[in-house]
Amino acid sequence: MMKDIRLKGNKTCGGCGGSLAEKLIFEVTGPNVIIHGSGVCAGYSTTMLPIPKMTLHFSGGGGAGGAGIAAALKATGREDIPVLAFGGDGSVSDISFAQVSACAQRNDNMIFFCMDNEAYMNTGNQKSTLTPWGAATTTSPAGHVEWKKDLPMIMAMHRPAYVATVSPAFPQDFKAKVKKALGMKGYRYIHVLAPCPTGWGSDPAKSVGLARDAVRTGLFPLYEVENGKLKFTYEPKERIPIKEYTSLQRRFRHLDDSEIDKLQEQIEERWTSLVSKSQAKI
Repeated sequence: MMKDIRLKGNKTCGGCGGSLAEKLIFEVTGPNVIIHGSGVCAGYSTTMLPIPKMTLHFSGGGGAGGAGIAAALKATGREDIPVLAFGGDGSVSDISFAQVSACAQRNDNMIFFCMDNEAYMNTGNQKSTLTPWGAATTTSPAGHVEWKKDLPMIMAMHRPAYVATVSPAFPQDFKAKVKKALGMKGYRYIHVLAPCPTGWGSDPAKSVGLARDAVRTGLFPLYEVENGKLKFTYEPKERIPIKEYTSLQRRFRHLDDSEIDKLQEQIEERWTSLVSKSQAKI
């Protein structure tokens, strides 16, 4: 593994899970990459990298921009340079979803990272389709009333080269998946849980703990999909109650016990569904 190639200093908030995720990514890739977009909300202008980096805003997203760079490299015979495309949850699951879907359908040659902090954090914490059910945002102050879009599985249904979920609280699993993706060709989609203390209303010192508990509750399972086959890469010996996770975040504090139970039931249903998918091709 290589050292973090980012230059010192950025304007991300204390405890930013996206910044930690970037560190893990670049420790694996090193400098021989071209980057499009940025998933950390302050990263569009403040994450300093000594490598080629281009950005279009939401509507231009990592999908179209990354695909264009990959096509240009192919045309010039430089496919030895990996293309890394980044987008936040609002950009990827909402505004530029059609582009990301098209990239997966065409199997464009790039690694796409969705940096999921579960709301439009860089514009003030508005809900996205990756905001969890019940979570309060500025546009859902009483709690988000829809279930979170299962974007990794939607990507897997396109049958791209590779799909994986990662958490910065499990760095070995995280780096192993990035390394695997780096050694492949075609469209590789990696969904990153990126805790946001500012939007989640959590203690910045507990970001890694929250990223770990999201996995241990079953809310954010760790798996990979290759050739239509889902494989869990970490299974908690005993999943912890979702209340232990939600109680540490202001965005969930308005939920009563019956609503917490509803969220717990949804987690159990989804876990059962993923287990069934792991036993047969998607």
